[in-house]
Amino acid sequence: MFIIKWLLKLYITLKSYKAKKYLQKDYHLIREFAIEHNIHSRTDVAFTVNHNFSYVTDPLFGLVDKLSPLHVLFKKRTGDCDDINWLVTLLFNYLGTEAYFVTVVVWPYTFNHATCVIKPYPDRWQPADYGDLSMPTYLTLEDAVKKIMNMYAESLGVSIKVKWIIVQDAKLNIVDIIHVK
Repeated sequence: MFIIKWLLKLYITLKSYKAKKYLQKDYHLIREFAIEHNIHSRTDVAFTVNHNFSYVTDPLFGLVDKLSPLHVLFKKRTGDCDDINWLVTLLFNYLGTEAYFVTVVVWPYTFNHATCVIKPYPDRWQPADYGDLSMPTYLTLEDAVKKIMNMYAESLGVSIKVKWIIVQDAKLNIVDIIHVK
């Protein structure tokens, strides 16, 4: 178990390295984007992000998994689930909402996903995948992540089990690595 956690921490650290390195220099882009697009509430986030950014996979269909620095993301206006949901996490935090960037590893490994969850109450979480807050139920972190992942698995016609949840704050610091039994 220790080795797997260590490998996941290494994977997340390497994946996030460049984006984290540029975050302090690029953070003004979040404020400018929020002002330019009149983002004042949580409900503004999903609409604005989804109308201004397009989804694309990472190189080699996700085999090369990386997180784009903000200046690259804003220039290209495209990104995968990592890029867009990290942007969503940053925007929620900018608005004063406690939000976290979450990477999910499933078994069998058919796909992984990165998402955003907000924490409106202690020990209660709300899925905010691509900023969408349409699931108003406040759940445990594991249940919120499972709900998002089961939705994707159903749409892909696969059966999965969430095995690992890696939680990062908006600054990409690892907060927790959770093994789901």
